[in-house]
Amino acid sequence: MNNVLDIGTATGAQCRTLGAAGIRAVGLDLSEAMIATARNCRAKNVEYVVGSAYELPFEDAAFDAALLSLSLHEHSEEERTRMLMEALRVIRSNGYLMLAEYSKPAKTLIHLPWRIIQFIENLAGPEHRAGF
Repeated sequence: MNNVLDIGTATGAQCRTLGAAGIRAVGLDLSEAMIATARNCRAKNVEYVVGSAYELPFEDAAFDAALLSLSLHEHSEEERTRMLMEALRVIRSNGYLMLAEYSKPAKTLIHLPWRIIQFIENLAGPEHRAGF
């Protein structure tokens, strides 16, 4: 794997890890503030772009892989589908789509930790809930 797109990069932690491993990483986030923070943490092999996960500003098949880490759960099913279709568009046919996400547990005994996670996310404020 030579180049990876991190969709919803936030502060760019995943990109810095990939860059340190010698992989070219491009981090994309809708928030200019997050991208500015990511750029302040200079790293080799890393580039950051402000843009929407719904309309990725890259050509078809531009990446070996796309990564969405905790970027889907706050969006509607329609929005998630758009994000995933865009991710698939920009990765090569033999590339990888990597997802790290959580969902509401099916078993009732596990609901308390789920509620705690939701509470913490709500404390992050409206900007976080808006998908930044």
